[in-house]
Amino acid sequence: GGVLLGPAPPPPTASQCNARPAMTAQRSFIAQARDLARNRIYFWTVSAMTAMIYVLSGLSFIWVRLLVAAWGLPKRNAVTSAMVVGGVAVGVGSVLGPRLLDRRGGLHTIAGRLRGLELMSTALIAATLAAAVAILELMARWREVRTVRDGALPLASDRSVIGLHICCSMLSMVCGAAIPGLAGISITAVPPPMRSMAAGLTASMQSLAGYVPGLLIPGVVMELIEKFVGVCP
Repeated sequence: GGVLLGPAPPPPTASQCNARPAMTAQRSFIAQARDLARNRIYFWTVSAMTAMIYVLSGLSFIWVRLLVAAWGLPKRNAVTSAMVVGGVAVGVGSVLGPRLLDRRGGLHTIAGRLRGLELMSTALIAATLAAAVAILELMARWREVRTVRDGALPLASDRSVIGLHICCSMLSMVCGAAIPGLAGISITAVPPPMRSMAAGLTASMQSLAGYVPGLLIPGVVMELIEKFVGVCP
């Protein structure tokens, strides 16, 4: 008295297993790039990462010259400082950031990604305030040295130098912590067939709109200030 279930369906052939949707395979580079640009989560997370990389690149470019020219630090000390602010701080942030995101639920669920975005938003607000304080320190130092012409720089207070290091280290650490999380959110917002394209486009944006302008724009601005204002920043 068994129940008749009917014949079992034939197993899939090799060609069926390896088949891909024709629509995905035939999509052009332009069409995929257009879809990625319309994906608001991908677009804004990649834009945020690119902006942070621009800040880190520009900071690493100008840091040694800033400490030597404006604060009168020995170049050896300025290079060591650049390694701490631009290297160690970013590295510590890159290690701590994913661990904090995992404690908030990780990135494998929508709720976890939302909590991660809230955490990163709060940290970036704090980093923005730290950057504002660093700018105030720079303006105060500029007022002290703007009248100096081929003479000894006026002594800077330890508070000024330490404050600048703390603020810029905090900025670097937060950027280093946020970039991995944003990278995870951006790639999970893209359909799997387009993730290779998204990863390549993200790397291109970070290089062309982040690293390169971060090295180019500060130098151009300094040259323009020296040319039109007569002060070498």
